[in-house]
Amino acid sequence: MKKYEWQGVPVKIDHVNIYVKESKKSPLYWYNYEVATQQDIAGDYAIVPALRVKHPESVFYIANHFGIGIHKLINGGWPNYNHFSFHKDDIKNVFEESGDYVWNRKNFDLIGYQEYEAERRKWQKKNFPKEVEEMDALRSTIIKRKS
Repeated sequence: MKKYEWQGVPVKIDHVNIYVKESKKSPLYWYNYEVATQQDIAGDYAIVPALRVKHPESVFYIANHFGIGIHKLINGGWPNYNHFSFHKDDIKNVFEESGDYVWNRKNFDLIGYQEYEAERRKWQKKNFPKEVEEMDALRSTIIKRKS
């Protein structure tokens, strides 16, 4: 059995799927792209493969598309590994994992993840150009300060 950790603390996980709605207050939030691209399937919601993380102090959810959640947890759950969280108010429903490989990823698919991120970025630029410009300016300022 693999060992999963969140910032060095051992955790238990369940593979789940989450129905998530668009985050109106955060137009660039990652799952808005999911909602937009799945509208024909799920209506105003997206179905996202996720992990229920059972930490000794709390229970929370992180996305596991392309195995990104598992990748973070098997590497200690530290900030240097990416993850995608959910706003509690945007979760419509959580249901147990079916066991289907497409949803129940146990390995990280870096190429699939990179392709997904490139498509999401294009979608953001097309639909929210002003917000992307502001985010890029902020990111640039932060990077300059670190240098």
